Amino acid sequence: MSESEIFYVAGAGRFGRQAISKLLLRPRAQVFVVEKNSSTVGTLLAEIPLAEDQLIVDDAVGFLSSYIRQNGHDSAWIIPTIPLHLAAALVRQLTGRSYLEWDEIPSLPHGFLGPNGELYSSLADFICPEDCPQPPDHCYTTGEPREKSLVQILEEILYHDYPSLVLQSRQLAPGVGGFQVVAIRKLLEQINDISGPLVFSTACLCHGVSNLLGSKPS
Repeated sequence: MSESEIFYVAGAGRFGRQAISKLLLRPRAQVFVVEKNSSTVGTLLAEIPLAEDQLIVDDAVGFLSSYIRQNGHDSAWIIPTIPLHLAAALVRQLTGRSYLEWDEIPSLPHGFLGPNGELYSSLADFICPEDCPQPPDHCYTTGEPREKSLVQILEEILYHDYPSLVLQSRQLAPGVGGFQVVAIRKLLEQINDISGPLVFSTACLCHGVSNLLGSKPS
């Protein structure tokens, strides 16, 4: 018998509910939802009836940090649908590194700063369709070839000679991306070997978000 696929959806807002609906179509999916706002949970349950053990009313960063630190399944998927660079927040929680401010904006396609110091970038100058299947070598909307993915561009970013590490978001359904626990654990091992600041990004082939993280605590 095939093993179940485990998904932890961080957030039960509009995008979280869309992700949950699509993931539940997968025949072996076990979907858990981490949401700290009880009224948002109520809205979710009005649309998607989930079992009590599928709902985790908690802060996503705190809960998922503990899950990664302890004995959470390597193969489990984390689906970020909250307005936060979730992977960077998890790394910060798990390593004790601080957020730093950018003293200049790296040259990235359509890059702009968010309200909390995160740097967004995108290969698209338009709003992508929510059901984009993310072809590996070209843009779904325009049909134009993609010479480099945004993952590759971010890996090559030059910013004060700091290392640049990228956690790739994998597409699990049209418009739904996430990363496995094992992927962030491997990056945490790399980060542990870096004493100084670093650029940390999460990106799919076309869109990404980056944060500047401080030196390793002494």
